[in-house]
Amino acid sequence: MLLIPLGTAAATSSADEGTSAYCVEDAGVMIGLDAGDSVLRSLLQSGRSARLDALCITHGHPDHLSGCMALFRHWSVNQTEGAPPIPVYAPAPVLEQLRLVLRALDLEASGVVDLRPADARHSVTVKHLTVRPFDVAHDAPHAVGFRITTPIRPGTVDMARLRALGVSPGPHVGALKRGQPLTLPNGTVIHPADVVGPSQRGWSMAYTGDTEPASDIIESVRAVDLLLHDSTYAATDTALARHHHHSTATEAGQVAAAANAAQLLLTHVSHRYNAAERESLLNDARSVFAGVVDLAVSHSVWSIPHGQWIHNARGPQAAMATDYPVSHPSLLGLRAR
Repeated sequence: MLLIPLGTAAATSSADEGTSAYCVEDAGVMIGLDAGDSVLRSLLQSGRSARLDALCITHGHPDHLSGCMALFRHWSVNQTEGAPPIPVYAPAPVLEQLRLVLRALDLEASGVVDLRPADARHSVTVKHLTVRPFDVAHDAPHAVGFRITTPIRPGTVDMARLRALGVSPGPHVGALKRGQPLTLPNGTVIHPADVVGPSQRGWSMAYTGDTEPASDIIESVRAVDLLLHDSTYAATDTALARHHHHSTATEAGQVAAAANAAQLLLTHVSHRYNAAERESLLNDARSVFAGVVDLAVSHSVWSIPHGQWIHNARGPQAAMATDYPVSHPSLLGLRAR
């Protein structure tokens, strides 16, 4: 499971950073999270297809929504015959905004996208991924965040034990992982429990969009492997954070710690902070959260299994989700206790 930041700037773009847009990728499935102004260009620069399997919008402020016109236009121009519409999940007020975008593009009846409500009471499935909206505390009507989870993963096959039983590697290994017994030519039956370890929970990440810290959010993101949290302000600017309904980096760290997250990426940082001050934001979060902490960086790839940046996302050699091992973060020493 990978996170690819496509834009992390707060409110407006800078010369080298677009506004909020991210992509979660797992086993070839890509889900967009918000669509700031540079989302299409950044997706194409990453070497990936701009055709997402789904797009999730947290709220209707322009820095999270303004790239939808470019995306919808690109999808319509490159639509292949018989391709299903791309589902777009968003709060009800945002769906009205997106209908205006489709009308402006003359795409209302095109079948390019399928606008669907994002409701915190209901999870949705995108291929093998589960997407669950959750309520956040922002000044946009019905703003939500999103939690994305992969399925429970089969246990690891003990190949040494299998060889000791006279079985060589082959397709039957996959069958054992799927819970199917294996009968040997001599009539011996090998049951999955004999050679397959316990199943492991899937990977998970949560994105808050814009929000103040809230106890409900802690429950919604509990035990995620990666928390991508609003960190617009430094602790010294807490009053500004309250006024604009955002979080400080310290508050993001407190939410991550209370939720027992493994990793925390700070995003949506205000333009008021220079490079040195942004490093100070990291120290703010690390002072209250013992897990992995970093700033979200556009045009890079964050591996959730590894808990680190693993590749520059520009160009065709971008890292793909299938390239990385499937092991639980607790085994990698990533989970905060």
